[in-house]
Amino acid sequence: FKKELGNLQDAVSQIYELLSNAYNLKKLYINLLGDIITNDRIFQGQIFHIDSCAGKQIWEVQAYLVNFINNLLKYYEKIEVNCVVGNHGRSSDSYKTDEPVENNFEYHLYRIIQMAFKGEPKVKVIVPTTYEHIVNIGPWKHLILHGDKFRGSSKTYIEKQVKDLIVNVGNFDSLD
Repeated sequence: FKKELGNLQDAVSQIYELLSNAYNLKKLYINLLGDIITNDRIFQGQIFHIDSCAGKQIWEVQAYLVNFINNLLKYYEKIEVNCVVGNHGRSSDSYKTDEPVENNFEYHLYRIIQMAFKGEPKVKVIVPTTYEHIVNIGPWKHLILHGDKFRGSSKTYIEKQVKDLIVNVGNFDSLD
């Protein structure tokens, strides 16, 4: 995780350096889409094999993400972080269990990050209590979600699921 986040930070800063003379890059949007924390009960009967328990992961990862965001403030005037939880952070061992978002370990990770930037006007951290969230970036509405609820791979079935999202969540221009 630490190595991947370092690579991402380097890439974002390189892109900024390349494009900042041609484009007005004042605001950065970071969408956290889940599966950052992995619980030891992803499926029923799973034997504990995670290198670090969920509680330790939360505190270690939040330090890296807070540092990551702070480092990117060197380049951007504002940063908006939009967060949705994934299935690996759930507290239940069954994907069929309809548990509240607030039971997901990633929700708690995101709230800690939100509190870390509470007094920083340049950073806005949005932590919804839903599994999906619409983010307005420029004139477009992006629906962000983890995607684990998408089942099947046929074009027709995926189109049906997207139409269901529009009915249940609202209109959006892009699915991220």
